[in-house]
Amino acid sequence: AADPIKEVVERKGPKKSVKEIQLRIPSRRVGSIIGKGGVNIKIIEGRSRAQVKVFKASADAAPTEDTLVTVKGSPESVDIACETINKVFEQAKAHRAAMKK
Repeated sequence: AADPIKEVVERKGPKKSVKEIQLRIPSRRVGSIIGKGGVNIKIIEGRSRAQVKVFKASADAAPTEDTLVTVKGSPESVDIACETINKVFEQAKAHRAAMKK
């Protein structure tokens, strides 16, 4: 299997690095990153100052496939965005578990 995370670091001018990572997220989990009306993605971008982009799966893609999500910004902002995405997944998992009870 391919590595789920691909990292690209560019140098822009003196000491100004831009980091971009590509995440492969299971398509059924992408909704929790976006949130209702895009609220979660706005929170992730606001907290981290990173740009988060979710690429729409093609119409014929199977629901079991992964969706590409890119996170771009300073190395620090990308790290914060990834931590925040992990927290969103944990909260969504806890919410799903609570709904099953």
